[in-house]
Order: sequence, then C-alpha cells, then structure tokens
Amino acid sequence: MTRFAPVQPPSVTEVPAGEEASGLSAPELLHLFMADLQTLKTENLSKWFDEESELCLPPCESARGARKILTIFGLIFRRYRELSWEVQTVYPAGERKLVYQTESRGTFADGRPYANGILTVIEFSPEGKIRFLSDYFKDTAIFGRPLSASNRTGQRPVSDR
Repeated sequence: MTRFAPVQPPSVTEVPAGEEASGLSAPELLHLFMADLQTLKTENLSKWFDEESELCLPPCESARGARKILTIFGLIFRRYRELSWEVQTVYPAGERKLVYQTESRGTFADGRPYANGILTVIEFSPEGKIRFLSDYFKDTAIFGRPLSASNRTGQRPVSDR
C-alpha cells in the first residue's frame, strides 16, 4: 500500500478563472475553494462548478450540474446560523485529486450546536473546476432526513418534527 505524506496548501488569495486556474496545483485550488466555502454564499461557489460537476454530500441526494449543486449548498447554508470548516490534513490521491480531513463546527438555525468530522474526496478539472466532490461524515444521524430539490426549504416536513 502506498502511503502519501500530507501536503500543506500554500497561501493564495484569489481564484484565477479558466486557463489561469489550470496552472494551480490541487492543494492551491482546495485552499481557494475552502475560502469561498467559508463565506456561506452560493455566488462565491458558482465559479467552482459547471455542468460536468458532481456532488455527493449527505444529507442531500447526489447532484450533477452547477445549478443543482448550488441549490443544494443554498439549502445546507440555510440550516445553519453559522458554519465553518478547518482543514486538518490533505492527502494527494492523483494528479488533480485530493482526500482531506476537516472539522466542521457551527450552530443550527434552531440554536443547537453542530460539530462533525468530515473526510472529503475532491477532484479538479484541468481548468480548475470541481469535477467531483464527495463528503463522508463521522456522524450522519445529526442531519435527520435528506434534503432534495423537492424540499427546497431545507427543513424537515411538519409531520417529521
């Protein structure tokens, strides 16, 4: 079994678009993506996804395409008063693919505290778009019922409360 040493993403402040992003390493792209994710604004995430992007993110159904992915992020963000991620370790898993460990903390909209460990697989296209992103959570029971495009409020149905 091959073992990879963790990599530390360099400090980068702006996300280049198109061909400029192709010159960045996967750890650099990850660092920039996480900075945009921390804002909890879908408009800051739109540059990361296109119609080829795929997202597997509990408690949501898998999604393909920028519009669906941004809708899911919007649903997730509405479930929290605050939410943040701290990347702890990053492992290379291919030329443009990484596996990284994150601690996520925040407060649900109803005031309950939230904390979870996450292991994420992310792959970038040569143009710097996210081709594939899948999260594996230490605790999935905390999420309750899955979100879907048909449940756009991000809340559980009244009958389940």
